[in-house]
Amino acid sequence: MMEPPWVKFPQAHPISIAWRMGAGEDYIHTFHAWWRDHAADLDETGRLAYLAQWPMPPAWAHIAIEMVWPGLSEAIDMIFDPDHPSRARIFAKAQAAGLPSEAAWWADFNDERWKP
Repeated sequence: MMEPPWVKFPQAHPISIAWRMGAGEDYIHTFHAWWRDHAADLDETGRLAYLAQWPMPPAWAHIAIEMVWPGLSEAIDMIFDPDHPSRARIFAKAQAAGLPSEAAWWADFNDERWKP
């Protein structure tokens, strides 16, 4: 079982340049391939159980949402628009499943600790 990226590289923000070069890039590609294969055999409960083993910083909630509900991939880009009507619905679903709230995600996503 692979560690998710926020465990392997805890100092890297989810949209950091670290995922586009070097060890972070290698890891994220390997992780995505592993998750694609591993998650194919998991239902929503199984995907959430995997995530529960690896507590995440709230800034990673949008990635967790995509991992649990891959059908929402198109809506993930819209999550960054605070006025998009899907944003509240998606985060309500995520929070009900035990993932970080919209407010926690946004606050952590923009937290100064992630700045280089």
